[in-house]
Amino acid sequence: MKQPWNPRHIIIAILSALTLVLIVLFAYTMGRGAAQSAPAAEASAPAEASAPAEAPAAEEPSVSIPDLAQSVLYLEIYDGDGLLLGSASGFLFDEKTLVTNYHVIQDACYLSAFTPDLAAVVDFETLVAWDEDADLAILRSAHAPDAAILPLADSDAVRQGERIYAVGYPLGLANTLTEGIVSARYDMDGYQLLQITAPISQGNSGGAVLSESGEVVGVACMYLIDGQNLNYAIASNDVKRLYAEAEEEIPLADFYAEHAVKDDAPTSEPPQAEQPQPQPLKPQQPPPAQTPVEQAPVEQAPEPSPEPEIQAEPKYTLEQLQGTWSFYEQESETTLLTGKIIISGNSFYYEDFSSIGGYVRIITRSGTIDRLTESGFIAHITDAKWLENEEPWPQKTPWDWEIVIVSCDERRLVFYNPIENQTYYK
Repeated sequence: MKQPWNPRHIIIAILSALTLVLIVLFAYTMGRGAAQSAPAAEASAPAEASAPAEAPAAEEPSVSIPDLAQSVLYLEIYDGDGLLLGSASGFLFDEKTLVTNYHVIQDACYLSAFTPDLAAVVDFETLVAWDEDADLAILRSAHAPDAAILPLADSDAVRQGERIYAVGYPLGLANTLTEGIVSARYDMDGYQLLQITAPISQGNSGGAVLSESGEVVGVACMYLIDGQNLNYAIASNDVKRLYAEAEEEIPLADFYAEHAVKDDAPTSEPPQAEQPQPQPLKPQQPPPAQTPVEQAPVEQAPEPSPEPEIQAEPKYTLEQLQGTWSFYEQESETTLLTGKIIISGNSFYYEDFSSIGGYVRIITRSGTIDRLTESGFIAHITDAKWLENEEPWPQKTPWDWEIVIVSCDERRLVFYNPIENQTYYK
């Protein structure tokens, strides 16, 4: 006999069926999801295996400012008597054409340029163009110096705050590089002036002011003593203008003869005595002829032959001493000692400057190297000046000065004086 359906049994059966359906649906859903996710994982595997692309390496700058600092020439300026007036800087913008300041050549009739390694001298004999207001002079040599050419930039594109580098020979110190910015620019009467913070000194005149790309944006010309780091350069576009307007070249000696200041008016200052110049030795003239008087011959004993003098071998050759040797010593704000010795061929120049507590002394001597000695050489001094606080001290010339050299190599020369050894560097 059948038992009637209990409602409780009906509910349990329905729940069991629903549970089974849910289990089947869950299993189907999980299997399908795993199947769909597998290709994505496989596709992503190669991406994980490949290395990320490296950033391109930064390009090395194509211009080396320190190398360009070795491109500026050292200049020596001489007057009509062949005496050294001073030194300055200059640079080539083509293989034979030199730029410097007008004030460098205004009192000169001859100019020599040392190559940056100070190993060779090149003469600039002709003047291509000049502008006294812009303080620019362009000269040309018959021979191309062994020096790099510095291209002229468009100075109109130079902006305030742009970084620049000044290169030259301050106080005769070779291949000196200083850094700064363009702090201002001025439109003067017909030319442009750049105010720069790169330090310059006497001897920087005519040197190059370079941009970071290695192009010349200006020509160093002056600094203000009473200001702080107020230095100036003539814009490079004025060099381009002057060169484009150049007419016929003239010999530098003719320019000097035409433009030298000749003032015959009397002055309140006493005239300066001319420095005596060395004269060539003249053969002695025989005494005036006299009536001969016969005398009995007197026999004389033969003189013994003198023993040959043994000359010591010089320690250093003239070739080893060639170039510009300079020293610079800044002990404090009130003490400054500088000096240089320049030897070109057998020409000799010496300069000594000291400023101690406001007391200034300047000594210059020039002449020729007459002969080498065991310990150095003999300099025949034909021009000498000595100023103490702008008061000249008499320097009698000509005279011979024995230079004692302690040591000498390619970069350093140790020169002896009675006070202490002075070390000069190329």
